[in-house]
Amino acid sequence: MFSNKKRYHLLLIILLFLLGNIPQTIQAKSDDTLIIGKVENHSFETVDVVERSITNDLYWYSASVAPISEFFDPKGNLNTIYETEKSITLVKYNDNFTDTTSYTIKKPYPLFGGAICDSEGNYYIVYGQENDTDDESKVVLSVVKYNSEFKYQSEVKYTGLDTRPYSGQYWGTKVPFRSGNCDIALNGNVLVCSYARRMYNGHQSNHVIFVNTTTMTKLNYAGCYTSHSFDQRVIVTSDRNYLFADHGDAFDRGFKLSKVINGSTNIRNTREYVSFHFREGSNRDYGYNETYAQLGGIAELSTGYVLAAASEKTLSLEPASTSRSYCGHSEARNLFIQIIHKNFPNLNRDNTQILKTDVRTTTGKAPSDALTPLYLSGYEKDYGVLWLTDYSDEYCVVNPKLIATDDDRIILMWEKFKYAGDYQSEKYVDTYYMILSSDGSILQEAIPLHGIRLTAHETPVYRDQKVYWTTTNGYDAQLELHILHLGETDTLKNINSLSIGKIANQKWDDDQYYVTPDVVIKSNGKVLKKDIDYILDYDNNDRPGKATVIITGIGKYYGTKEIDFYIAPGDVEITLFYSPSKGSFYYNVDYISYFYCDGIEVEYSTDWRYSTKTVLKKPYGTVKKLKSKKTYYLRARSYIEVDGKKIYGSYCKMKKVKVK
Repeated sequence: MFSNKKRYHLLLIILLFLLGNIPQTIQAKSDDTLIIGKVENHSFETVDVVERSITNDLYWYSASVAPISEFFDPKGNLNTIYETEKSITLVKYNDNFTDTTSYTIKKPYPLFGGAICDSEGNYYIVYGQENDTDDESKVVLSVVKYNSEFKYQSEVKYTGLDTRPYSGQYWGTKVPFRSGNCDIALNGNVLVCSYARRMYNGHQSNHVIFVNTTTMTKLNYAGCYTSHSFDQRVIVTSDRNYLFADHGDAFDRGFKLSKVINGSTNIRNTREYVSFHFREGSNRDYGYNETYAQLGGIAELSTGYVLAAASEKTLSLEPASTSRSYCGHSEARNLFIQIIHKNFPNLNRDNTQILKTDVRTTTGKAPSDALTPLYLSGYEKDYGVLWLTDYSDEYCVVNPKLIATDDDRIILMWEKFKYAGDYQSEKYVDTYYMILSSDGSILQEAIPLHGIRLTAHETPVYRDQKVYWTTTNGYDAQLELHILHLGETDTLKNINSLSIGKIANQKWDDDQYYVTPDVVIKSNGKVLKKDIDYILDYDNNDRPGKATVIITGIGKYYGTKEIDFYIAPGDVEITLFYSPSKGSFYYNVDYISYFYCDGIEVEYSTDWRYSTKTVLKKPYGTVKKLKSKKTYYLRARSYIEVDGKKIYGSYCKMKKVKVK
């Protein structure tokens, strides 16, 4: 039964949701307070450690390919395909995510671009490999088809020569997936893929390929081209044509939309529109690479095509100052959307946008002595920009996501970071989501997810009022599947109210720079999961002695708890142990670890089980008055003195000697 207080909280949340007015920030005041978006979490073991899929980097200018692709199969079940160093694994989840069916294959090529599933249950994976020569006949890209049981069917191979958007040498792909992403869509039996690459002329751009998935042959359809395209998206529109989005930094300095008519074979007929421009870059050599923006995605609504992204609000003609080793920032990045008319190729710029907002125009004056090339003319105007966050210079939007629902709503997700000074680590603050209508009206204000991270460079998938995405931390062999229940909230529990197990003494190992033991935390008998229910930080864990683990609740848990543990010193070695004369032996024990100890304890016995033993006072010396012709056993261990007690390392390998 609910108490009156809990019943009031529950009714209040339901009422606020129905009114579309859930508060943006609600602070936890006690246990069991409804304050965060409801996220259901599951974890599954992987065949090997998967590359880290979350980001802590605010400043790198380009996207990259995520190690994970996910989608629903024709049966309506979620599928995940992930890569490890040498293999690709398909994971099929059952209806309630209690079990999986997995298939693992060896990578046919070293680079993974992404995967997708068709309506018949066949899978398609885009692979790549770098060409370290100037021979354009080498295969650099491949689209491989697998059946529903992940068995190889056929493939389409692309050489550098096959990937020229224009005639002439050097336009081909030399290094696929370089400084950008790879996005795939299906239009019936046509697979379209827009990917980043480095060309034979040394420059970076996007490129588009089309494959007939029935015959598994190349289609000579037109795509689009953006020089220095640092992120790519492609969708199939309701009129069965193709819409591309690219993140350009130079001649198309902005988010560029490209519309391609299905079956078009001439790239010069592709219609392009830069809907949002970037301020000038960092004032250093090649500083124009810095755009201070991230692409969130494109989607189609009943009202138009929606673009979501993060950027600095000011469209400055002045290059940004920098105080970091690579780049700086001028102001905070904020979240925005634009809704573009579906007939934008045939409209004037001021009529292309559905939303009517203040026109974004250039400010400042371009210097004549900038260190970086400049690409804004000063006449750029951006229409229909709806800003959805208003962070100060201290905070910024990172890793934005756009998901369109089948009932014509917009789901936006993002991570909030705090900027740091020179050479300091930027700080992740929290993850948020909000819901908009197809006309840009806010149906639900931002709700925090309390530390549940998003996958970088991969769009979450939607089905039946839920959003799905998978993360990996880069050091545990597991997938972490997150399911956001739209419009629902959840309770928080204080991590300090739970049962937390003691941490046994840890052993120091020179091969492991930090000692990072896990902890066992239980809530009503249920064991919590690291990186889903809590995160761990450590202090003083880089040498023998007293260290601390800091437990911070995330997801459904909040609060911080510190637990001390001890790191025992490293190994010792018996370097000398022999009998120099009758009734005596000589010994010498050395500490072999890089870090110190406070002392070495040496023991000997005539019983290898050490049921009785004698402890020696020094790590070396001669022991006399022993029984002749008797075998003696010697062992040793190091120790440190902390908090008034000795913390011992492990015993070394025991040695024996027969006394003369």
